[in-house]
Amino acid sequence: MTTFTIAEGYALTRHIVLALDIGFQTINATHSSWTAGVGVQGEPAVVGKGYSNLLSIAPAMGYLFTQHVGLIAGPWFSLRGKNTSEFFGVVAALHLFLLSLSYSNALRFPSNLASLFRESTPLRLCSPA
Repeated sequence: MTTFTIAEGYALTRHIVLALDIGFQTINATHSSWTAGVGVQGEPAVVGKGYSNLLSIAPAMGYLFTQHVGLIAGPWFSLRGKNTSEFFGVVAALHLFLLSLSYSNALRFPSNLASLFRESTPLRLCSPA
């Protein structure tokens, strides 16, 4: 199975954010070397699955109540696929940032332990692009 996802967000205002996730998934065919049994009605049982792929999209809108609390929600649905079922759903997430660490303070831990709990900048392990 291979999954590839592209995600982007855009801040409309200080509190409102638009987001878009596009995903593509492929699953290789599965095979079995043993003899299949029979189904409930006496038909040969299906063993394995053919090659499949799926393209899905999830647009969303988010609202940041404070720098520590945010909510994001939107639909998630399939656009097209092969040997897959169509789907539609609604997803939502509540983000709570209870403790934020700055990268520089994390490197001085534990000598600067008190400042870790006063920092409000998020931990960044890589520089922004």
